[in-house]
Amino acid sequence: MPDRSYAFFYQNGTLHISGLYGGLPIEGEGPRTEDIFPDYGIFHILRPGVYWLNFDLNLPHASALRTRFTLQLNGTDLPGTFLRIEKEAGEPGFYAMQALIRLESASSFRLSSSNTFTVSSADPDDTLATLIIHQVE
Repeated sequence: MPDRSYAFFYQNGTLHISGLYGGLPIEGEGPRTEDIFPDYGIFHILRPGVYWLNFDLNLPHASALRTRFTLQLNGTDLPGTFLRIEKEAGEPGFYAMQALIRLESASSFRLSSSNTFTVSSADPDDTLATLIIHQVE
């Protein structure tokens, strides 16, 4: 196992949250260590340490979305991680959230949305969301 844990996840084509305050499923997997893995909207990190999380959302020009994302660690909202989105159709829509978290033991987190929604791109290969997890200590 490498000295540091890392993971890259992405979602192409469609973003869908079916439950109120549900976690955002990001299903595509890039390079990752085995101790970080997704579970349909919940991300598990097995190794204690300090982690940098970076979430980017690139909404299609034609889409409209009103929601608030919150990073929840083990079911608790993390202060400083509220991302409000109020996008009308026809507007550009790039949003980002970052956090530095310390884990004392194996933990789980999710990107919780205050609304249900489905957003689809014109091209199914367009990347709508990315999540990078990188252990820094």
